[in-house]
Amino acid sequence: MKKIIGLLLIIFSIGIANAVPSGVFKIDAAKNASLHNNIGVNYLNEKNYYAAIKEFEIAILINPNSQASANYYNNLGKTYMKIGYPNLAQKAFNDALKLNSMNFEFYKNIVESYKAQGILNSELKKVINSQNPSSRVIAGLILVESGKLESGINMLDELCFDEPEMILSKGVRNYIQTIAPNDFR
Repeated sequence: MKKIIGLLLIIFSIGIANAVPSGVFKIDAAKNASLHNNIGVNYLNEKNYYAAIKEFEIAILINPNSQASANYYNNLGKTYMKIGYPNLAQKAFNDALKLNSMNFEFYKNIVESYKAQGILNSELKKVINSQNPSSRVIAGLILVESGKLESGINMLDELCFDEPEMILSKGVRNYIQTIAPNDFR
């Protein structure tokens, strides 16, 4: 009887060993994060904001420090804006900018969060005299959002003139084209 049980155990263990595929299983964090981000975007489009927030947070946790993660932070910020939490959106947009400071949409979004919080003037004071390109973009956008269209366009246009090869300049130029009156161009 002991021999039969021993033989069955050997056969059973061989069967289990053959049932499990050999090799190493590798989890692709970037791919999984992208999947969660895409699910979050779908939830956002369906106005299922809580689920969208959770999916964006999962995407960020899985892949926290890449250029793709900047988009996840941006999507999280846009969701917070939709539900009326511009202070949380501001933090998400700041995180997006830290990871990818060359995406013009992120700048527009953070300035939108400033406006929703009523802090355009205080944020403008922080950046108005800076020569840092990122600060100049924010200052120009704040001026536009504050109703100082000509000053904002001039500031953004000067940035493009000073930094023509900067990736961000293309987004700035396109933006100027959309907001500038025909006689200003």
